[in-house]
Amino acid sequence: NPTVLNGTASIIMPDVLANNGVMHLVNSVILPAGFELKPRVAYRQTSNFGQHHPKANRLNIVALGDSFVAGNGARGPNGQRDYTNALCYRSDSSWPGLYATCVAKENAGGINVQFANHACAGSYMSNIYAKQLSGITSQTDLVFLSVSGNDYGFIDTVPPCYTVQNVTACKERIEESKELMKGDMKGDMKGMIVQLLLDIRAAGHSGMKIILTGYPYFGNDA
Repeated sequence: NPTVLNGTASIIMPDVLANNGVMHLVNSVILPAGFELKPRVAYRQTSNFGQHHPKANRLNIVALGDSFVAGNGARGPNGQRDYTNALCYRSDSSWPGLYATCVAKENAGGINVQFANHACAGSYMSNIYAKQLSGITSQTDLVFLSVSGNDYGFIDTVPPCYTVQNVTACKERIEESKELMKGDMKGDMKGMIVQLLLDIRAAGHSGMKIILTGYPYFGNDA
């Protein structure tokens, strides 16, 4: 018989090795005794939000950044590429798009979810200012942002490492990116990201949320 935790959750896969120890996978969320889940709302009304406070039944989501938010490689329910903009590899099946779809389904009839994807594969910091930032308005409630990877050379690393697979060129590109991360650009990029977050904040309403995402590891050295 499976081990039951807190009277509700069963362990379906024990002793899974992780980087920081061992974990057990369970089939349910374990809640403290007596804890009661309450209905979720997009925002709570307070006097601090002022005239641009979002309506409780509305959630306008905007995606800004590079390929990781645009949806490069994403596939629709039929398994086919479903780019809404082929030049940018932009897809509604990107993970922000899937998040918007999930929220809309879970709150059917309760929250009007709108999603606008302005992200574009290959974008640098400067491209976000030039072509994407205007997508943020006083009606934007939630922003997903992915930025800085291409400024550090990711766009030049992909071809030799993953497309034509030139080992020598791949290692050279990785070392170049590492040097950029160690040098003066590291401090400059941090400052530019902070400024971009401030500029995005200034373009939206006071209750808008911004989620800045990171990048996954693609190999032992990248």
